[in-house]
Amino acid sequence: MAEFTRFNTGNEKSIDDPMEYNALRRQHNIMCLIGNGFDTAILNQPEFKDFVGQKGKTTSYYDFYLFLKSSEYGDKLKEDDNIIYAKMCADIKSTTDKAEKQKWANFEKIVENLIFNKNDANIKKFLKPYNLPTNEKKYIRKIAEDLEQLGNLFSTYLNELLPVKLLVEINKKAKENQWASISLSEFLGDLCKDDYNKLYFREEFTDFDEDSEYQLITDTDKQNKYRTKKRKKENNIYNNDLFNYMIFNFNYSTLLDNYIYLDKNQFKPHRSRYSEIDRNFGFRIDPKGFIKRHYKLTNKEIPDEEINFSSYLLTDIIHPHGIKDIPRSFLFGTERKIDDITDPKNQFIKSFWGQNEKKYGRCFDETELFIIYGMSLERCDGWWYDKIFEQLLKNTPKGTPKAELIIYKYIDIDIDQTKMSDEEYNNRIEDFKNDIKKMFIKGRTSYTKRSKFTAKENTVMKRIYVVPFKKNDTRFLGFNSKKQTVDEGKEK
Repeated sequence: MAEFTRFNTGNEKSIDDPMEYNALRRQHNIMCLIGNGFDTAILNQPEFKDFVGQKGKTTSYYDFYLFLKSSEYGDKLKEDDNIIYAKMCADIKSTTDKAEKQKWANFEKIVENLIFNKNDANIKKFLKPYNLPTNEKKYIRKIAEDLEQLGNLFSTYLNELLPVKLLVEINKKAKENQWASISLSEFLGDLCKDDYNKLYFREEFTDFDEDSEYQLITDTDKQNKYRTKKRKKENNIYNNDLFNYMIFNFNYSTLLDNYIYLDKNQFKPHRSRYSEIDRNFGFRIDPKGFIKRHYKLTNKEIPDEEINFSSYLLTDIIHPHGIKDIPRSFLFGTERKIDDITDPKNQFIKSFWGQNEKKYGRCFDETELFIIYGMSLERCDGWWYDKIFEQLLKNTPKGTPKAELIIYKYIDIDIDQTKMSDEEYNNRIEDFKNDIKKMFIKGRTSYTKRSKFTAKENTVMKRIYVVPFKKNDTRFLGFNSKKQTVDEGKEK
């Protein structure tokens, strides 16, 4: 069972139950959900293209389809009357939108339609030429066998696509550019200034709610000045926090595992030259200088020294849908609630077959910040979005958000800053962000189509922050070097 390990803080230390970390002040649990967008991005990087086994190809749904279609595997699937493959061919042939062709969510919609919607007119028309079993159990068994066959072939494709020489090159670049360190310590630098200032997560490192002098200040500007001054003057009191990352890699490959691995160049279990200081991580609370440059103290700009918290770090990577070297571990399917747990259709429900509630259910309630990157936000992963949604609704005893969500989303529509006024561009970006938030709300398994969002859904919308990007230059899971991100912070 996966769950966040809870470590003792200084206030909880006892003789019988000592602290695992010498000076732990507070623990921050961060859950990351990483989808196929990451694998596609890394394989499209110019420095890796020559190492990819299938030239010009990625892990996208469409590239897998082309691999099948142009090989003996496609002929074998036709001979076996693989009905899922037949529907893949029909759907892709009728789809003109290039972006839609890339989505694995469309593959999982095929499985859903063949299992749950086979009596719909269009599906019935498609199935009519095929000699499929009329018995329900036999029909379901046939779909399951076809799905397993495609899973085995996808494993074959991945092993041809991702040779060892590619993994070695990614390993080398990840170490040189310190990608893991940048991702885990600097992601707040991906937020725009407005979102950064709204994010409650960044306030969790300070204890202003327990500061009697601060409580007497009512003016917002004066509160900001006080917080900034105290952060600079007494930075040491905000050290000693633990950043505990649980990373769910929804890809079957280990490209993300390779990228995020904390090697000896990026991580030292004991960074300080002093033996009594066991901190192993530096968290950059303000990579772009929003705090130190946004506010003024006594008519002077705040000095350029960055606020950097000396902290602790833990990471755990989980493959909830399987891993490429074990084809039978692959979880292809869909999400919907089936009341009868003995119903054979349950084998196509990913959260049921993967025992998500039992394995991962406890993690959500303990999470302070969720990060989603490279996920389609479709209902095929709706169980996860439902669980996140439930946490975003909750408040702490102080009335503040118990959890927040950052969504990274590639801008796949025409928003070109060079062709627009600043006002038009900013409006388009805000519209894009709102559309992504709505996609998350509607991607839940429990969502039902209606004309307006509920009050709860509107509350959750305010606790979601979207990072749109056109290039893979974000700090989180981007492809910058450590020097680039530091220099960018100085220039802002």
